Amino acid sequence: MGFFDSLFGKKPPLQPLGATPSEQLLFSLQADIVNREVSCGYASLSSAERVFYCVWMLEAEVNNGGFEQFFGNTAGDIAEDVPAALRAIGAGHTAVLVEQANAVFGPAGPPTDWDAREDLIAEFDDATRERLDELDQAFYEYGDNLSELLTAYMKANAA
Repeated sequence: MGFFDSLFGKKPPLQPLGATPSEQLLFSLQADIVNREVSCGYASLSSAERVFYCVWMLEAEVNNGGFEQFFGNTAGDIAEDVPAALRAIGAGHTAVLVEQANAVFGPAGPPTDWDAREDLIAEFDDATRERLDELDQAFYEYGDNLSELLTAYMKANAA
């Protein structure tokens, strides 16, 4: 029985070449959790799965197009939950960055409604876009190793 079989009783989906066992675990979980979120909704996920989903979606979107892309896609619907998810895995530095990014929408943070968020993003001035760019750069420095922290969290919360 392999690493994944012992943890989850099944084989992982295809992985990128050279993926470490920790990365393989994350890709396996991603396939299951994101598919369940798509088919059943965010509320249907367990608390550990919501933590995973928040961290995974944040990292995927910010690495692909910055915080503006995160907020501009449906992943931004969960922006309010992301700082707590990051703190749950021990990523306090990144949680602060997300709180600062959320704050560009004002004290209430980003709306959970995509259309409302899109309207606000369209109205961002140059200073707001520059602030998000600064936060993107700080995120890319990886003050927290999100992969390691998320792997450890999910192993501890496998049940």
